[in-house]
Amino acid sequence: MMTNYLFPHSYKRIGWLLFVPTAVFFILWMAGVVGDIEIPLPKIFRFYGFAGSTTALQTTILPVILIAALLFIGFSKEEDEDEYVARIRMESLIWSLYVNYLLLAVAFLVVYGVEFLTVTWVGLFTLLIVFVFRFQWKLYQTRKLVKDEK
Repeated sequence: MMTNYLFPHSYKRIGWLLFVPTAVFFILWMAGVVGDIEIPLPKIFRFYGFAGSTTALQTTILPVILIAALLFIGFSKEEDEDEYVARIRMESLIWSLYVNYLLLAVAFLVVYGVEFLTVTWVGLFTLLIVFVFRFQWKLYQTRKLVKDEK
């Protein structure tokens, strides 16, 4: 089976180590428990008045970390990678695509104003989050079924 597009299995642990604290911080930030954390921009990004001298950590660096973490978790080889795992991965990805766009369509109909920007910002991560949790859940169910049969 061709799995050139998958990261090595060790990246999965790195993904979880990055995801958990980043997700906790985002939840606390969106709940208003944690305020904005301003970080200075490197001089290379401060040219011709294009940007200020600082930016918020949670809207620049942390989303990139979150995306990388979710990609590492979802697209790292499993220890027992085979055609069935690849099928579960594909089905989970398609399923998460449907869920993501269903949620986005509902948001278009019921959320307005500035809150809509927040919903669409969160929607950037929904596809990967739903994929990772659906894929992990299906793997867990499959492994449990195999273990129970033995």
